[in-house]
Amino acid sequence: VGFIGDSEAVGPAEKAYALMREQGVEWVIANGDYDYDSKPKDFENFLNAQLGNMFFTGISGNHEDDVLSTLDTFRGKQWDPWFGTGYKEYFFERHENQRARGGPVCRGRNGKSLEDDYGEFMSCEHKNLFFVSAGWNQISDSLLGAGGDPDAVAAFFEERLRSSTAKWKVCLFHRPEGEMHTNEKHSGDYKTQKVYEVCRRYGAFTSSGHVHSYFRSKLISNYNTLEISPFNNDNVMTLKCGHIFSSIMG
Repeated sequence: VGFIGDSEAVGPAEKAYALMREQGVEWVIANGDYDYDSKPKDFENFLNAQLGNMFFTGISGNHEDDVLSTLDTFRGKQWDPWFGTGYKEYFFERHENQRARGGPVCRGRNGKSLEDDYGEFMSCEHKNLFFVSAGWNQISDSLLGAGGDPDAVAAFFEERLRSSTAKWKVCLFHRPEGEMHTNEKHSGDYKTQKVYEVCRRYGAFTSSGHVHSYFRSKLISNYNTLEISPFNNDNVMTLKCGHIFSSIMG
């Protein structure tokens, strides 16, 4: 599995996808902010050129789905636009084609179609890896989002994580909690500790982007107090329910 985010669709991203192909990655999981130009068709063409035999699943980031994106590009929101084809529609169609050839299987909320929930409230599984996700407007509680609800995200994550028997579990969302990264960019208190705590209890590590950095935390045993787990080892990381790490790629 390869995790990627905030990648654009230019030279460095091409190198990243080439590396994943060379390393035998089977499934690329992307956490938003795709090309910064609000051109879904161009990014779809980029994926067609770069993926080879790899599967791809992506969620929404702020540059696809927030107020600033609209003001910057004058094209409107391009994740799920009122007119034309957005990233969400291209990615959903890709999911259906991949599923038909044995790829990841995703589903939305109970009572909602995946076509409605793709890249937002969604869980996906392939072989021994399972992830649950929230899109930008679901996890964001700022004016840049659409009134995100961390309580609803935490409840959805808990429902799906509780029922998963996969060996590897991941919580995926674009913007990390401000205290969970070392970059000064986007370092506010976003009130999402409860979401991290649900992931921790079920042994799911978190994967985010947004801050244009790469890092992995130590094992953490309490996200409310940022307590470092006593199971940390400089050379070996052993994941346990209740003791997980957080990562940022992008």
